[in-house]
Amino acid sequence: MIANNVSPAHGICWLCASAYNPRVYYHLLKVLTITRSKPRAIILSVNMRCFSPQWDLNPDWQFERQIRLIDQFMEDRRLAFPQRLVAGLRRFGLTSDGYGGALNADELFRNHPVRFHETSLNRVGDFLTVIHKKPGNESDEAHRWKTLFIFHYMYDLAPDNRKLRFLIRLVELALTMTIPLHFYITPINYLAGERHVGASFTDLLRFNVTTVKTVIHEAMGRLDDVPHPMTSYLTMTDLSCSLTPDHFFHYNDPTEHLNEKGRRKVSELLVQNSEGVFDSGLLHR
Repeated sequence: MIANNVSPAHGICWLCASAYNPRVYYHLLKVLTITRSKPRAIILSVNMRCFSPQWDLNPDWQFERQIRLIDQFMEDRRLAFPQRLVAGLRRFGLTSDGYGGALNADELFRNHPVRFHETSLNRVGDFLTVIHKKPGNESDEAHRWKTLFIFHYMYDLAPDNRKLRFLIRLVELALTMTIPLHFYITPINYLAGERHVGASFTDLLRFNVTTVKTVIHEAMGRLDDVPHPMTSYLTMTDLSCSLTPDHFFHYNDPTEHLNEKGRRKVSELLVQNSEGVFDSGLLHR
């Protein structure tokens, strides 16, 4: 949909898959360090759920095969051209490979201790039990929705979160290659979160978004080798609380899955907030 809102003079390459995260995108971005052609700019989505143990630790979403394939391409380009790299990713169905094939990955995931706000549940398996159990009545159903929103978003985002560290490395790499980077926080069904969890849902969400901004800006300050004004090539649009429930697949959707109305709105907002990408190549605040 973004392509429908920009000039035909600009070519757009869309690279994504379900559950892709900053670690995967960082490894994909490394490929650009050895290619002749580079994009004029990069627009990157940052999903706040990717920092939660629900996503971050899920053995189905580690993408080890894809990362190994990318590393192999980086080590010996004679054996894999870009077309073969893309073909290899498609051959894997753009799906993940778990914890490198660990037989007990699911058990480790379920037993992993966690800490979330607004709940006494303290292991991943406790959440999965509630989520996968069929509600017997309206009270059970409301409890399940609350548990889902908590599991997805009600965590304390630490600056050393591993997905956040990869996001920092990605930003640093893009800027050292002098590629303008505009990243946006994906919309969240925050009004449904408030309805099921309370006002603390949005308060914590905004606090965690601020953590992302702060950590990125601190990383920018350490990039002494990036000449001015290249450091101004990094901008961010926070869309986390920009959409109402009618923009999602359903009214109580606890994910970031948007319907057509929501996708159109996001594409419009992205074009409005990243006009510099399609004009001079600079990203303006």
